[in-house]
Amino acid sequence: MAEDRAASTRDPWYEAFNATAFQIWLVIIVPDGYAEEVSCHLEIASLSYEALSYVWGNLHETKPIKLNGKPYEVTINLESALRHLRLNGA
Repeated sequence: MAEDRAASTRDPWYEAFNATAFQIWLVIIVPDGYAEEVSCHLEIASLSYEALSYVWGNLHETKPIKLNGKPYEVTINLESALRHLRLNGA
């Protein structure tokens, strides 16, 4: 009986996601004026990432990368790893 009640109260627009596939819900807030009604929508996002230490190699041997659009010095080893890990845009 409780299971039927839970199923009937579930929102029909709620899309299920696979928690074991590293998926999460994102609440997207639609831009609008402060006084306007708040409007949002849900999106499922897959978490796909690779972790890499940002301090890796000789700290005195660096190369520049762009971080948030600004130049930033990182170790040569880290710059090389990032270069190899990035997707090819060509």
